[in-house]
Amino acid sequence: MVRVGDTTSTKHADLNISNVLHIKHLVSQVEMLKDVTNNFKCSLLSTINEVLNDPRIKQLADIIYDTIRKDLNIDMKKSSTKQLRCYAIREGKSGLLDIARKAFDEANQDLIDIIQKYSDEYELNIKVQSRNGTKYHMAVPHEDFENKEIPEELVNVSKKKNSYTFTSISMIKCNERLFNSVSEITLMSDKIIMELLETIKMNIHVFYKISEAIGLLDMIFSFSQACTFANCVRPDFSNVLIVKNSRHPILDSSEPNECVMPNDIEVTEEKNFIAITGPNMSGKSTYVRQVAMIQIMAQIGMFLPAESAVIKIHDQIFARLNHDDSLEFNASSFMVEMQELSFILHSFDDHSMVIIDELGRGTSVMEGVAMTTAILEVFLKSKATVFFTTHFLELPKMLGGYPNFTSFHFLKIPKLSEPVVDNDSDQEATSTGEQYDTATCSDEFLPRPVLPAEKQGQYVAETYKLKRGWLEARHYGIELAKKMKFPKDIIDTAEVVAIKLLDKSFGFIRNEDSIDVDDDDDPEEGYSSGNSSAMSIEKDA
Repeated sequence: MVRVGDTTSTKHADLNISNVLHIKHLVSQVEMLKDVTNNFKCSLLSTINEVLNDPRIKQLADIIYDTIRKDLNIDMKKSSTKQLRCYAIREGKSGLLDIARKAFDEANQDLIDIIQKYSDEYELNIKVQSRNGTKYHMAVPHEDFENKEIPEELVNVSKKKNSYTFTSISMIKCNERLFNSVSEITLMSDKIIMELLETIKMNIHVFYKISEAIGLLDMIFSFSQACTFANCVRPDFSNVLIVKNSRHPILDSSEPNECVMPNDIEVTEEKNFIAITGPNMSGKSTYVRQVAMIQIMAQIGMFLPAESAVIKIHDQIFARLNHDDSLEFNASSFMVEMQELSFILHSFDDHSMVIIDELGRGTSVMEGVAMTTAILEVFLKSKATVFFTTHFLELPKMLGGYPNFTSFHFLKIPKLSEPVVDNDSDQEATSTGEQYDTATCSDEFLPRPVLPAEKQGQYVAETYKLKRGWLEARHYGIELAKKMKFPKDIIDTAEVVAIKLLDKSFGFIRNEDSIDVDDDDDPEEGYSSGNSSAMSIEKDA
């Protein structure tokens, strides 16, 4: 609206008319809102009311209503909007415009007469359809032409899924008249609209204030609605991040409460690095996004979906979540990943929160583990709050020597969909027909089913519950492939290869010491980390 085009066209004129109609709608809503906010005692809401009671708004409203019809409402349908624009200007503002609109009304009536004529003459149930609000054609159901031929007078016949569409020479001529009338009305209206816009532009700062006031009021209303109707709590602020039974804000609002699994968030000054492992689809990515969203919600003043919450203020939040390449910059997924991590490494500080959802997936496993280890050491030597998810099960063992490193995992447990009868087991089947080994599981998690040897690992169930410690190596990726109905020979080969690789990888790490942390290293040294992980692991002769 502020920028004026160099040339006048029907497209530009349509845009100007639409802008004025939206401004008219805004002004009408301001009149309602200022009455609603009159009696508020809160200083913030009182300030909003003062903005809405600006006398210049009433003056602008009178100017707009003097030009634009007050009873005209915005219709989101494109065809109806085209018609509305023709009648946006009040009658009497321009004699030529009134004449052009009369010609438009006559063309519309002629179109109605043509359709009525064909309906009566050929006994058809004709419906009118349009493109862009001015290009009209006729449509009838298939059954109307089952026992009769299509009249020669009807042209451009096309068979659609449920109907025939067609037009006629007289309708084509009428459409041309309608199109010319609409173009003429639009350009005439634009001259009047431009004069009105000049007046509005001189007071554009008033509308900026209105926009800010209504936006703030909308935000406050949304906050109040969330804390009133949702099961949320007001957070306290301290130097730790501890949230009990937190829930994903979006899932919490879109799913029934019993379907959303709550999880704790716990970060202290001594334990500021959280590594999360777990199988595919176990909830790792959802959890770290949940952490970031809860942090943002707390710092903008919202109540949080949790039982209790103590929040640490962070100056910056960095997130590396996607794993897409960049075709426009000729960058692979690994290159994009390294570019974003480079920016984070150069920008974060001790007051930052860093969220990384898997790292090093775009290159070989060996290089991925090496780069990930080197990068994570930089974060481990800082006081930044870091949440990191990974499928590299070697990392928790390698980085466990850092005192601020804490490992969690999401667990999937074996579960049978049918009852299992195991004559050698003393366990009794549960009411659901499943056998569980309750001795090996905590009460807060689902019990582990007792499965026959041939059934072990064939069925898994998500708990979506965060548990301390790192995940033991299991072939959950292969289990996911099984669910996708991969051929059995591929699955069998993958399992054999995975077992061999796993034994080789963990056999090496199991026999070695974990990473040695040099206490003399200064956390502020950034990349100069002294002895790296690679230097602190030496293979026994």
